[in-house]
Amino acid sequence: MQKIYSAASSVVVWLGDPTSDVALTLDMILEYNNDKRRRTILSYKHDALSGLRKLFQESWWRRIWIVQEVVAARALVIVLGRTIFPWFYLRRVCSAIVRLEFTSGALAPLLRSCGFQKFRDLDSFRAAGAMPVMHLLRSTRDYHATDPRDKIYALLGMTSDLSTQDLAPDYNRPVRKVFQDLVHFMAVRQGSLDLICLGQCLGPDQSQSWLPSWQSEAGKKPFGRKVRPYQAARDTQAVIDMSQFPQTLIAEGIIADAVAILGGSFTIAHECASTILRWYHISTRAKTCSYGDFLEVIGAGVDSARRGQFEPFLQHPRRSRPKVIQKRYNAITRATMGRRFFTTKDERIGLCPAEVQMNDKIAILKGCHAPIIIRARQDHWVIVGEAYVVGMMSGEVLSGPQSDNYRPIMIPLK
Repeated sequence: MQKIYSAASSVVVWLGDPTSDVALTLDMILEYNNDKRRRTILSYKHDALSGLRKLFQESWWRRIWIVQEVVAARALVIVLGRTIFPWFYLRRVCSAIVRLEFTSGALAPLLRSCGFQKFRDLDSFRAAGAMPVMHLLRSTRDYHATDPRDKIYALLGMTSDLSTQDLAPDYNRPVRKVFQDLVHFMAVRQGSLDLICLGQCLGPDQSQSWLPSWQSEAGKKPFGRKVRPYQAARDTQAVIDMSQFPQTLIAEGIIADAVAILGGSFTIAHECASTILRWYHISTRAKTCSYGDFLEVIGAGVDSARRGQFEPFLQHPRRSRPKVIQKRYNAITRATMGRRFFTTKDERIGLCPAEVQMNDKIAILKGCHAPIIIRARQDHWVIVGEAYVVGMMSGEVLSGPQSDNYRPIMIPLK
């Protein structure tokens, strides 16, 4: 299919027949792109802007196979009924929304919830072209696939480090075997265990906790940065024993710490402020934790010059927030929803899955970009999920001042 899309002069994105609540939105898209005066997007009627949500709720935007269409096509044309416009028309509208996304006006909630980010993600894939398979898997983990195998097969034409020669599509092969094949390829051929951080570990049907599963929708964004990935294991390659694979994945790593105190979690956005305030009080129990460390954990990324702006929010979370703080607050909400704040026995702080329990261990596996939380069983360990831990994300455990205190061991994972 990738060859077909790339050979076509243009590819049509058919979004069906427009409903009445999208008609004004289509007029707005056309008018905005043909208006030489470049009116602000906020000058359009509420109904026109609200129709964007309906537009982005079309099932087309959530199907895994459309990623290949978008990336491979020379030109894209969007069609709704009799209305036709080029892809970049929608890009201009979404760019205008980004510039005003965190405005304090009455339309701010509408702009934030219209679903434009899905278009932005697809557009970034289109601009990037071929990408590493891990980047694509992370970015498309919430896309829909009727057949779970397509979560991998649909990406093969776009990956820079995985081809059909490495993993040939085979719909007769059981789903579990397909994902095992991918883990094996990544671990043995690429020396990477990053894949075990994806999917839903400890799910209801998950007999192998290290085996990713996308069959249920994931509510949390995976840890990771686009510009500079985390390097908890630095640039090490995975050291694995495949003698018991696929029943057991045996990987070399270090059990570096253990969970001591856990904060609560939230699943509704408006509970973010009160939850984070409670986390902040928990963080003060860790003697080595600074205010900057806490901001780092919750995803604020606030530099020292702006921390004075952010502190009043922690003390009075219900007060109105300046635009710069509102933007960071939304980023924090995305990073922390469905997760829990925790402190460790060695007085580190971090963010972890809601399923974590006290005394779960924190491990650094060679070849894995993030720390993982593991839980002891009789003769093996199970993975609970990935974690963000201050003082572990840049390789400190393997090569920091205290690295001699840690002993690498082979960790059997089931």
